[in-house]
Amino acid sequence: MKKITLVVCAFFFVLILNCDSDSNGDGDGLAAEAGGCLSGSVSFSGYDCLPDALDLPGVIEVEREELGYTENIAIEDYVKGVLYHEMGPSFPAEALKAQAVAIRSYAVSWMTTRNEPICDSTMCQVYGDERDDATDAAVDDTAGVVVVFDGQFAQTVYHASSGGFTENVKDVWGSDYATYLQSVPCLENAVCTADCDACPEEGDGVCDASEPGCCWGRNGHGVGMSQRGAQAMAQCGFDHHEILTHYYSGVSVATSCE
Repeated sequence: MKKITLVVCAFFFVLILNCDSDSNGDGDGLAAEAGGCLSGSVSFSGYDCLPDALDLPGVIEVEREELGYTENIAIEDYVKGVLYHEMGPSFPAEALKAQAVAIRSYAVSWMTTRNEPICDSTMCQVYGDERDDATDAAVDDTAGVVVVFDGQFAQTVYHASSGGFTENVKDVWGSDYATYLQSVPCLENAVCTADCDACPEEGDGVCDASEPGCCWGRNGHGVGMSQRGAQAMAQCGFDHHEILTHYYSGVSVATSCE
């Protein structure tokens, strides 16, 4: 236990040092090596090439539960409709980009592994018709980018906040079906919590992350990417690629190189 604690403390120490040394938010201190293929308007150049066997569908079949029908929605329009509801425009740009890629990857994984439409509620991903320039821009900047693991689209689940560590998928859902969904330290309480005496109990992590002393508790299933953790990492200068590869272990972030 002592060894684990030391490792975790070292992890957070390095991240906080990066916040102090890279306060302009450009992420140069931890920028990943450039490589792979370039993608149009996306400034980050480190995407991998999508495996030849994987085709990104152009349309997502969505079950509009309250409306009582199924609708075919262009994939990027679908991601825009989910991002507005699942994260919202108040989050930093790099967090929004990471969330956009996670939304796209989850939807494509659903479409390629299940013979049914994806629902538009919290049981899948919340979709609606509202839009915002900030969320739309994050989708446009990452258009066609997905998370891939072992030659397949990754099931990139996410949650509101983890309280400091994400969960192993096996501990939550009883199966280690996705080895990239492992427990990792979360930065959500390392940026704005210098005066925080104690984190809230599970489910009580409702606060304004801009206030000094804010401390996020556990909110959601805890598996995969923490949205508040992504927010904190973005505030600390990490880019969306680094956020995604932190929360989804051993994955590649890829787009078509054709």
